Amino acid sequence: MNIHQFINLIGKKKQTILSVLIIFVAAAIIFSAVQPFKYDSNIKLLTIISFQSNVDPYTASRSNEYLSNLLADIVSSGSFFDKIKSSGFNINTNYFSGTEKQQMKKWAKTVKAKSVADTGMINVDVYHTDRAQAEEIAKAVAYTLQTTNSQYHGFGDGVQIKIIDNPITSDYPVQPNLLLNLGLAIAFTLIFSFCYIYVFPEEKYDIRLWPKKSSYAKATEDESAHAKATEDESAFAKVSSYAEAAEGESSLTPAFAEIDEDETGAYPQKNNFGGYDPSDYQANGNINNIWQR
Repeated sequence: MNIHQFINLIGKKKQTILSVLIIFVAAAIIFSAVQPFKYDSNIKLLTIISFQSNVDPYTASRSNEYLSNLLADIVSSGSFFDKIKSSGFNINTNYFSGTEKQQMKKWAKTVKAKSVADTGMINVDVYHTDRAQAEEIAKAVAYTLQTTNSQYHGFGDGVQIKIIDNPITSDYPVQPNLLLNLGLAIAFTLIFSFCYIYVFPEEKYDIRLWPKKSSYAKATEDESAHAKATEDESAFAKVSSYAEAAEGESSLTPAFAEIDEDETGAYPQKNNFGGYDPSDYQANGNINNIWQR
């Protein structure tokens, strides 16, 4: 099957593509609806290492990048999570209930920390169903990194963690991302539909969410359309005949006008011998006037 044949086949399989699209979009909407809606609180941190004056800038930059990557990974660890719970912030620990494995899984979904390449910056996002809790956890993460970072590296007390931006918390839930899910559904629809049509080009494999019209229904529909077309043609013929009749009547109007004009003129008068004067015929130009007399 060449590309032109495949394009023509896609044109014939519109119902299959539409059916798959409806299925994928419905699945995306249902998936988004059953997910808990979460707010996002974002905070940005900067790692600074104090070096001696004889250290070259490249080494200092690489060290900052290494440290920011290390601390970003530490945030998802169990020891860091324990420090968060005992940090003194108003955090609802019941949100992280269950076994230790379940707690860590929930913590990993709640807090996302990543290093911004070549900058020494750490970007922390906290996702929570409660807006206030999301912001509180973001503050706790920043505070814990500032006060306990020396336990996770070998630079001693020469490391400072500074807050670049205070927590910025969304006013509305950002998860689940409905637009992203719908976009993925459309993309998967195209990929799946094209592959399905290519592998199963026969009509018997078409995907239909609604039944195909039967031959009887199609014949009845065609017959109704033909009857309507015949009726319209008949009506048009009637209108045309009426128009021609009206046009013929309008063409006779000048002749009747001439006759009326003759009738409004003087009629031929009888002479003394009981006959008509031939001059009257010529004057009136219409012998019907005499017979009307």
